[in-house]
Amino acid sequence: MSTYKELFGKYVQSIASDPTTAVAEGQIWYNTTSNTFKSLLSAGSWSAGGNLSSARTNGCAGGLQSSALYAGGGSPGGATELYNGTAWTGSGAMNTNRFGHRGAGTQTSYIMAGNDPSNVAESFNGSSWTTEAVYPSSISQVGASGTDAAAVFFAGGTPITATVYWNGSSWSDQSVANQGGAANNGPMGASQSDALFLSGTSLGSPALLGRTQIWDGSSWTSQGTASLQMDSRMNMSQSSTYAVSAGGRSPYSVVTELFDGSTWSTTTSLTTAQAAGGGAGSASSGLTFGGNYPGSPDVYNGTQEWDVSTTIVVPATWSSGGNLNAPRDSLSTAAQATQPAAFVFGGHNNSGSMNSSESYNGSSWTATNTLPAAKQLAGGAGTQGAALCFSGSTSGVVATTESWNGSNWTAVAAPGGTVGTGRINAGSAGIQGAALLFGGGPPTTANSEEWNGSSWAEGNNLSRGTTGADNICGAGIQTSALAMGGTAPSFVYNTVEEYNGTSWTGGGGLNTARRRAAAAASTTDAGLCFGGLASPGSGQTAVAELYNGTAWTNTASMGTARYYLGGSGATQGDGFAMGGLLTGSASSFTNKTEEFTAPDPSALNIKTLTTS
Repeated sequence: MSTYKELFGKYVQSIASDPTTAVAEGQIWYNTTSNTFKSLLSAGSWSAGGNLSSARTNGCAGGLQSSALYAGGGSPGGATELYNGTAWTGSGAMNTNRFGHRGAGTQTSYIMAGNDPSNVAESFNGSSWTTEAVYPSSISQVGASGTDAAAVFFAGGTPITATVYWNGSSWSDQSVANQGGAANNGPMGASQSDALFLSGTSLGSPALLGRTQIWDGSSWTSQGTASLQMDSRMNMSQSSTYAVSAGGRSPYSVVTELFDGSTWSTTTSLTTAQAAGGGAGSASSGLTFGGNYPGSPDVYNGTQEWDVSTTIVVPATWSSGGNLNAPRDSLSTAAQATQPAAFVFGGHNNSGSMNSSESYNGSSWTATNTLPAAKQLAGGAGTQGAALCFSGSTSGVVATTESWNGSNWTAVAAPGGTVGTGRINAGSAGIQGAALLFGGGPPTTANSEEWNGSSWAEGNNLSRGTTGADNICGAGIQTSALAMGGTAPSFVYNTVEEYNGTSWTGGGGLNTARRRAAAAASTTDAGLCFGGLASPGSGQTAVAELYNGTAWTNTASMGTARYYLGGSGATQGDGFAMGGLLTGSASSFTNKTEEFTAPDPSALNIKTLTTS
């Protein structure tokens, strides 16, 4: 048996930490910290692409991921659409609309043949179609590989077993039989002399479904059978020895298989089950589009992009942090504190408003010196070493401000420390020397105020007015803040506003309308909103959402649904949920905390090697 050194020209290295770049792909190393052998592997993943303008099934397809085409099929007029890697646009229609035809080539140089069935052939130059010499026989669902100037077409429904060459102007039967039967849609090889045939028919004896053959320019060689034996699959291949086939029916499937030249193996599944659509691109960078899917109606206009990389997307998570010493709801936080250095103060428990404060070291909480007066539902800003508490309620609404220096709280003397409009359930953001207060009540107000380190000054009002400005949630800094959710009598809002240091403007709405939620943000284009009371139903929620400055995307939910919770985070990925109420009961407060880890779209796909 050969050694690793003999095979790769180097010894297995022993290192204390895993490599951080993709140059380690395919290498094996020994991690002395975990005492394990590891390797960096490539992996495939699916993501959503732009939708077709016209949903349809069984059109002809080809090209690459960044320059694909889809023509004809179940679409009036023989419509053609071209893909640029992001979106589909219309192009010249086929001369004869058809169904079940197939072809080979690129987006700007393509040859197709067949119908259901027919011997008609057409070529495409990137903008218009030209009728060409007829195919030797009437065919449908034929396989194809190559270019507009030199292609091989093979097999077809019935089953047909012919192998036919196209030279740019005419067809010639090569008098070499293949296994026959319908071929799946999409590129099936590199050239006229390098083709892959994966049968998509149950015709024949024995049944041909899933059987694989490779064409080398003179003969066909059988290469076993795909794991999933279904018809109407979509192919992505620029080589007979490296291909991907996805989806199929019946029933509709999400299964994706990878061919390495000899065997098929299952890999990452499609996001949406799909069949009888088009395929384009290669086994490392391709896409599927159109066809049928288990929807109503069942004709699909979606596009799913396939990419192989040494990086993988690691999804977001919430994990349990250390419990607060004192359970509480309606608490305030140092809004810009980092996750391992959080700071909470005030709140509510069975005894009423609280004056206690606690600091976090990444694993546990320590009680610190108390606020000058007990408060709940107050605004909070700053960090663990320099925080600010403002307005809120003691036994009633107050307008006072308190400053924290890392050891002690100090009441800021009036008039500078007096908020212009005292309130509760308001949104807040910022740091100790530049804080922001907005919304809240009672009565509900759209007023916003800015703190400059020594006094409060009136700012521009929320653009929503008083509608939904109570029970609002805030995050960010004074010059780049988010106001999220809120409530008015009998209604909960998904409204989001962005502040630029001068004025408020509308942002993308939350997916889940909510009130009494919490948030984390560094700027208006990187926010996290979590928890609260959701609408409809007004029940406490664990749902969390990420904001990119335009739209919100649902991410991992918290482990514990809660509202009137504390939240902080200097960045979107620094989110920290603390305390809160678990049910509609005012005594259901909790001391649980949870730490958010943002999704990582570029984590290296490092695997631990095991024996079996």
